[in-house]
Amino acid sequence: MGGLQKVFAIIGGLAIAIGVIYLVNTLVPLGQDMMIILGVVLTLSAGTSLYFMTKGSGG
Repeated sequence: MGGLQKVFAIIGGLAIAIGVIYLVNTLVPLGQDMMIILGVVLTLSAGTSLYFMTKGSGG
């Protein structure tokens, strides 16, 4: 079950990061470098959060 949680965390983290970057980019146009850095940071932080949330509820 641990592998499934990691996959869910990665996909969820990517989805959250893409959504946030799209929203921020529509409000304030960002450069490509800034979008990549923001995407990596958001993917890692959102993925980590989702992983530990699912790990905690799963027992």
